[in-house]
Amino acid sequence: MENSTIIVFALVLIALGFVRRYLSAAKAAPPETVRSHLDRGALLVDVRSPEEFAADHYPEARNIPLTLIAQRTGELGGREDPLVLYCNTGRRSALALGQLRKLGFRNAVNAGGLERLRAIP
Repeated sequence: MENSTIIVFALVLIALGFVRRYLSAAKAAPPETVRSHLDRGALLVDVRSPEEFAADHYPEARNIPLTLIAQRTGELGGREDPLVLYCNTGRRSALALGQLRKLGFRNAVNAGGLERLRAIP
């Protein structure tokens, strides 16, 4: 009985580690970081679907859906150019940010959701 309890406890700890990592990936950049990128002329990328983009989007944003972000990196400028990513809630933009970081884009930030982005002064 003790061995099975230890195994279950270990599995729970491992699962919590994965959940924590998954949730932390969705964290949006602080508003001042997003503002700084925008002030430096960052390309604003909406990673939602074309339908969501057509319904509403931030002015001057370019739509590159999450499912196509890795294939369309040529549209993002240089790997050191500032990028601001957003979606509805920040989840898809966090995933896009992870993909872009793996591809060498070091100056990209996750603005979170569209409403959060609009609220940044």
